[in-house]
Amino acid sequence: MAKRLLIADDHAIVRVFLSKSLEASGFELFEAANGCEAIEKAIQHNPDIIILDAVMPRMGGMQVARELRAKSISAQIVLLTCDGAEISSEEVRSADVKAVISKTKLGEMKRRVIAFLLTS
Repeated sequence: MAKRLLIADDHAIVRVFLSKSLEASGFELFEAANGCEAIEKAIQHNPDIIILDAVMPRMGGMQVARELRAKSISAQIVLLTCDGAEISSEEVRSADVKAVISKTKLGEMKRRVIAFLLTS
């Protein structure tokens, strides 16, 4: 059975870039364009891994991560950030986020996301 992956980012280019980069990897892929939609899709599809943009409309990635943990969603969570985003290591630990990856350079982001997925 293929692992399920949810990509939540308000920028369609990032979602499409990651989805296209990973479609041949055997993951079952789902997408969300904001934090509330990410929570709905996580509950609906029970993904193994969730990639969340730190800054999204309606609810940011850290808030989504905390909500998912409160709802007993045990997926591994990866947080995508832009340079300058201030997220403390305490926030990351408390939300049980497994990795924080910068999305400033798409090629580097893709490489780091794939490296994380291969070790998960």
